[in-house]
Amino acid sequence: MDARKNFSYGTVLTAPTPAASGTTLILNSGQGARFPAPATDGEFNIVVKPFREIPTSSNAEICRVTARTTDTLTITREQESSSARTIIATDEVFLAMTKKTLDDMGDKVEEAPRGFLLNGKIVPSVATNDLTVAIKTLSGDDPSIENSVKIRIGDTVRSITAALSVTRASGTNWCASGAAKLATKEIDYFVYLGYNATDGVVIGFSRVASGREYDSFHATTTNEKYCAISTITNAAAGDDYELIGRFAATLSAGAGYTWTVPTFTNKNLIQRPIYETRWLDWTPVVAFTAGTDPSSPNADYTLNTYKLINDTCHINFYRLYGSAGATVTVSQFSLPMNWYAHATAIQIALAATVVPLVGTTGNIGVSNNAYVYTPSYSMTQLGATGSYEY
Repeated sequence: MDARKNFSYGTVLTAPTPAASGTTLILNSGQGARFPAPATDGEFNIVVKPFREIPTSSNAEICRVTARTTDTLTITREQESSSARTIIATDEVFLAMTKKTLDDMGDKVEEAPRGFLLNGKIVPSVATNDLTVAIKTLSGDDPSIENSVKIRIGDTVRSITAALSVTRASGTNWCASGAAKLATKEIDYFVYLGYNATDGVVIGFSRVASGREYDSFHATTTNEKYCAISTITNAAAGDDYELIGRFAATLSAGAGYTWTVPTFTNKNLIQRPIYETRWLDWTPVVAFTAGTDPSSPNADYTLNTYKLINDTCHINFYRLYGSAGATVTVSQFSLPMNWYAHATAIQIALAATVVPLVGTTGNIGVSNNAYVYTPSYSMTQLGATGSYEY
């Protein structure tokens, strides 16, 4: 963009020679310092017009200042499709906002990376157990025509010029977040902005970190890949969606399914595109088949953490039981995100550690929603660490 400086104004002392094509003009003494210095600040455009007259296309000219020495300006004439003026002494010269200024500003917006808000921020809140996620201006107001929020969605810069939010009321197991393995646990949700020509810019939030288009998400409200979107009346499979940030929230268990949010910090509310969660806790539902189940898990030796990175779920799981199981044929624990690559249990390249009390390690597999281990004999320890596509 061009160099800028406030109150850049002067009057011509010596006009260019020839007046309609010369490339040097001299301002009255001391006025040159009011303007930027092209050598250090960069070049800029000025408007030259008659003294005490409103500038018009018929009486004013836009010139580009390429150098300044004290009060002498070196100029390139007839800029921005303006016509040459016969410049005279007493003409007014000032640095003004021209079409080029606005075009340059627009170019800078279009150069912005996808998913970054300009003059905007994510504001999650809970009222009467209902969760609302809104887009506000940096001053905390709803966007307006006079104070808009801009976002590049796909290859087009979109403007948000009115209030934009999405609310999901309590009483529903949104995104399966109230299931036994996740209820009452803080979850990281990703915020998306999407666009279609009829609905304009829409907002949504989801547990999924890998959404790119509308059909990246599941339409069922209780599915873990559901995206809560403000308006889907005219949504289509190919609509572009941009991930713009992340926030933390908790959904309670039971029929109430009430929302709460923590005190937000720079760790649990991220105001930029981010494609991973923090390391979060979940409560695996552990089940055993046949024989006697191990019991009395030691709380000091229990680990249940997971992290989503794009479309991959990374897990750490470990249980040390005080009482060993006997002749257990199958043990399994639920996963924080279902594994959608296959519908049935298979062998998977998962760096797993499952330690039986006696005998050799058995078979390891992953079903669509559980990690499965088939031990050889009795066992006191059950654990796994690895990753899978969700």
